Amino acid sequence: MNPDRDWKIILVVFFVINIILSSFLFITFRDLSNESAFDIVSTSTPSQILDEKALEKVLEIYSSKEERMKTLLKVAPTSTDPSL
Repeated sequence: MNPDRDWKIILVVFFVINIILSSFLFITFRDLSNESAFDIVSTSTPSQILDEKALEKVLEIYSSKEERMKTLLKVAPTSTDPSL
């Protein structure tokens, strides 16, 4: 157990991590300053953004839930008293 050796290892690891991180950040900054990170690759076929059948199905589900909620709010629920 040599404290000098341990501190040297800690410092070397620290500086190696800092060099790697700094180089990665520099490359990222360079790409952003050239605006090459914002290049959009255009596709030849446009993708379908909205599936209308699935949307209709979801809307039907929520409308039935809304109707069910309205009926439950109008009619008071009946519950039996288990202590009787």
